Amino acid sequence: MKYVHRIWGDPKTELGVGVWAPSDWRMVKLSTFEAQFTSPNKLWLLRVNGIVTDELPLETAANKKLAVLHGTPGFKLISRATGTTKATSEVFTGMTFRHTTLTYTYTDPTRGTRLVVDRFVVIGGSPGAGFEISTAGRPEDLAGLNAITTKATENYFRLP
Repeated sequence: MKYVHRIWGDPKTELGVGVWAPSDWRMVKLSTFEAQFTSPNKLWLLRVNGIVTDELPLETAANKKLAVLHGTPGFKLISRATGTTKATSEVFTGMTFRHTTLTYTYTDPTRGTRLVVDRFVVIGGSPGAGFEISTAGRPEDLAGLNAITTKATENYFRLP
């Protein structure tokens, strides 16, 4: 898979976000700091929320998400993992991002079982999650979804 920098934001204020995203995926800007990318076959999705407004501690952010998901049809938590990713963007040179990643499935009424990799990430010494990256696809797509999540995490940047 080939990746390109995808940048979005508010040109009036020069605020924005960027990540590595698959080059042939269609981007839809959801807000100044949030975008969604869809694969050409519409089976895979990447969503980036460049600024988590409440900046909750990783554990709290993950627990809050899980509380919402428990009411979702067919919800099953596959894994909950903490880890780190070395930042590769010039904006965060030398930093290591800390994160909690939830991997789960749920039942979509039209597409069947869907797999989601949802990552809450802390920037530097911040006490709470600064951004969120989610990928979604079919259960058999786990390796690919993990790779896309990692690529988007390592090269995340915020402007200015």
